[in-house]
Amino acid sequence: MKVVFFFVFNLFVFNCAISQNHTKAIKFYNQALEKYKQNDFKGAIIANTQAINLDSNYSEAYNDRGISKAQLKDYVGAIEDFIIAIKIDPKYKEAYYNKGKANSNLKNYTIAIVDFDKAIALRNTDANTYLERANAKQALKEYKESIFDYTNAIQFNPKFVNAYYGRALAKYVLKDFKGSVDDFSQVIEFQPSYYEAYNERALSKIELNDINGAIEDLSKCVELNPKYTIAYVNLGKLKIAANDYKGALLVYNELLSANETDASLWQIRGMVKLNLKNYQSAIDDFTKSIQLNPNNEDAFNNRAIAKNYLKDFKGSYDDYTKAIQLIPNNLVAYYNRGAVAIELNDLLGAIKDLTIVVDANSKDVDAMYYRAQAYEKLKDFSKAIADYAQIIAINANDGVAYRKRGVAKINANQKESGCTDLARALELKETFANYYMKQYCK
Repeated sequence: MKVVFFFVFNLFVFNCAISQNHTKAIKFYNQALEKYKQNDFKGAIIANTQAINLDSNYSEAYNDRGISKAQLKDYVGAIEDFIIAIKIDPKYKEAYYNKGKANSNLKNYTIAIVDFDKAIALRNTDANTYLERANAKQALKEYKESIFDYTNAIQFNPKFVNAYYGRALAKYVLKDFKGSVDDFSQVIEFQPSYYEAYNERALSKIELNDINGAIEDLSKCVELNPKYTIAYVNLGKLKIAANDYKGALLVYNELLSANETDASLWQIRGMVKLNLKNYQSAIDDFTKSIQLNPNNEDAFNNRAIAKNYLKDFKGSYDDYTKAIQLIPNNLVAYYNRGAVAIELNDLLGAIKDLTIVVDANSKDVDAMYYRAQAYEKLKDFSKAIADYAQIIAINANDGVAYRKRGVAKINANQKESGCTDLARALELKETFANYYMKQYCK
């Protein structure tokens, strides 16, 4: 009897001690909550640790300490705390949810989905959990599955902006552009200041060929956030695609005012000016782009084009050469340099460049025309005739090729055959065929 009494008494004392410790632990836990509200995450961790030291089964303290660790990006430490919280309370749905978010932040998306599955099994009406599981699925490119979860999130929270936004992104990837526009529109209705939604909706509208609508959205986006560079870039590209070069120039002027060290922006604005025939100003922009990025092959290539328009053939030739040095298989640069070489009367150099192009693409008619021109200037009429013949083999109704081959044959003392070609050019209603017929084939 005494033994039993002694045991019960000591158990009573032990329970009192536990109760006292838990009471003290609650005080530290509440301190942690206050520190968390003040964004003092380190202080919150210390306070929750003190609570845990007093009560090692305090699952809420482990969960909240994990949340503070996650705020400090210590996701591994956070997961360790969430695991302990779940071990203490296997039905702690918030801990599963928080563990899932931490795993998502570590890009452990498959594990995160399992965590969210468990949280949903414990409470299947929580919109946030469906959202996070959808985000994890989208990260794994499981777009159809993510749409299912976003839709569930919306079902339980009909004004859940993030769920509409995520579902819109998934629909865009799946080429449901109309559905994507509808979801982004819902986002904008609920949150009119959500500038990213305007940018994303514009991209979907572009796919639906609603160019004016896309321009309106991008314009609204940059109005809401003048520092949102990607929207300016998209707006500029769209105006270029719509041949609104003056509008595009205004956009890139604005972009460059805030991004003076971005070589690509100088390059693009140079292209806009090139289309506006502001050649010298375009050259200045391409030069600035090259100064910022000496390996910018496009800037060299485009500066060469601008110089060519200004008849600076030597400068143009040198820029094409630099472009080729940077990208040795740049057939466009070889073609353009070959054309400029003819202007510089470097006929052998032109033939060499143009032959590289023709060898790479046996149907490049333009390169054949220029090469034939170089051969004619060298009075190598047989090779010029061969090029024109190859062009005719590609397109039997090319009146220009017949006319040029006819003249080349006449210059090669093949008058009869040449006049036959000119007659054929005349049949094809080639503009100058009649002139040469009168001159050579009376």
